[in-house]
Amino acid sequence: MQLLHHYWVDRNNPSAYLTSTNNQGKFLPRIEGLEIVHRFTDENGIECFLSQVPDEEEVTETDPFSGITRTYIKYRITETEGAGMTIVDQATWDSLVAAYDVRQTTARWDVVRTYRDKLLLATDWVVVKAKETGGTLSADFKSWRTSLRDLPTAETFPITLPTAPAPVEGVEETLQGAYEGELRSVPMINDPLPAPVDPLGIE
Repeated sequence: MQLLHHYWVDRNNPSAYLTSTNNQGKFLPRIEGLEIVHRFTDENGIECFLSQVPDEEEVTETDPFSGITRTYIKYRITETEGAGMTIVDQATWDSLVAAYDVRQTTARWDVVRTYRDKLLLATDWVVVKAKETGGTLSADFKSWRTSLRDLPTAETFPITLPTAPAPVEGVEETLQGAYEGELRSVPMINDPLPAPVDPLGIE
């Protein structure tokens, strides 16, 4: 197979590729046998693709009406079209995938930090109340707050928020659905997150 890195074709200028904008007027390159493997964004946020096409292939066809048989070669791409379409090797393909996933990992950690901060803010009242009344904070509560402040702490993304103790038990559940949804809204090609559970139990 030939490996390709390419962009959308500009509908208003079919000889050009959309390498610097995400215009709506676009279509995929008209290459026979083109198979999209990965759809992602480059380092500038422009949508692009990693695709493959079969190597050179000799095809023999017989016209059902005339009975004429013809043989021809199809699929093989021998030229690239500027930055819009390039033939890549496996190492370059893997490098593009890895670079994209690194960018998406950073974006996912931003999601984790956002929800960490929301939980800290939502439970600040417990700390303020203890200070104002001369009360004390439980070891469990302080440990939970510390675990929040330490996020992110691992190479994998926590799919569930840390379970809150008394007197704020259940507070993380009010954000869990939105948190997981936002985390999964940042796609990755090699996604370390477990597959989402179907609420209907359909596999």
